[in-house]
Formats: sequence, structure tokens, C-alpha cells
Amino acid sequence: GYLTKPIKHSHLYNTLRMLKAGNNNEFDQDKIITKHLIEEISPERLYVLLVEDNSLNQKVMTMMLNRFKIRVDLAENGKEAIDAVNKNRYDMIFMDCKLPIMDGYETTMKIRENEKSANNKTREKKRIPIIAVTADALEKNREKCLLSGMDEFISKPIKSENLEIVLKKYFDKEKQMSSTI
Repeated sequence: GYLTKPIKHSHLYNTLRMLKAGNNNEFDQDKIITKHLIEEISPERLYVLLVEDNSLNQKVMTMMLNRFKIRVDLAENGKEAIDAVNKNRYDMIFMDCKLPIMDGYETTMKIRENEKSANNKTREKKRIPIIAVTADALEKNREKCLLSGMDEFISKPIKSENLEIVLKKYFDKEKQMSSTI
């Protein structure tokens, strides 16, 4: 691997951590360790799920989140979202309300039910912030989002400054993303 000067402390630390991990399948052993690889798989980097069925909205939102150095997974419907949440540990979920198969409200309720049953088994209180993303900016829709278990509401079209406000609200300065906002 190689790192270029000036070297960030986090890059050096993660490079050494990856080298020490060896064959623990933490990363593809055939890849050369670079700052780009480190940033791609860094555990300090925020990891979000974007649940959106519109490909243009997916691209725009992913691009906006990537500017904040956030890793993004995509789900196009509620079922895919639930499957993704069961497989991965996300720091946040951006949930479109109008989705095929299972809408955002029902999907959120199912995620919250799963969290409750998991928390009862492990005694851990892990609640993923779920942010509603919808074109219906009426107050009644905001209330419906909050009643379904969503934590916040952003109306479409998404503005970078509104996204930044939500990210700052939920993530402390300890996270890598906060230093870039």
C-alpha cells in the first residue's frame, strides 16, 4: 500500500489496523491500501440507507450524501429496506414515503417493531434515526411520518443546507462526517 504526504492520522491508523488484521476478510487482500480505499471502508465513516424508488432522486441524494463523505446503500422498496436493515448496521435511514410493495410508513413501523424485539433480547437500546423524505410537505403528512416512527421530516426537492441541518442534529462532532460539515 501507499499513503501520500501530508498523511492524516486516521489514514495512518486505519492502514496499520488493516495490515494487522491480515486475512480477517475485513477488506479485499488483493487491493492496495490507499487513502481512497481507507475512506471507502473506514469504520468512522457514516453509513446510511437511502430508501427511494426514483432513480433520479437516488442519484441526487447519493451525490449529496457523498459530499459529506457518507457511505450510501440503496433500497427501492420497503421490503428491500427491511432486508438491508436486517443485514447491516446503519447510522441513519432516509425513507421516501411513497414506495412500491410497502410504503415508507409501513416500512418504518416494521423496522421499529424489529428494533423493539431485538432490544428486548439484547437489552440494547439501538434506535436508527429514520428521516422522512417526501414531496408532501403538508403538516398532516409530517404528523403521519412522526406517528409511524420516523424521527425527522425533509421535503423534496432536498436542499443541501436542510440535509446538513439533519446530519448535524443526529451526529456528534466525534464522527468523521461532522468535521467536513
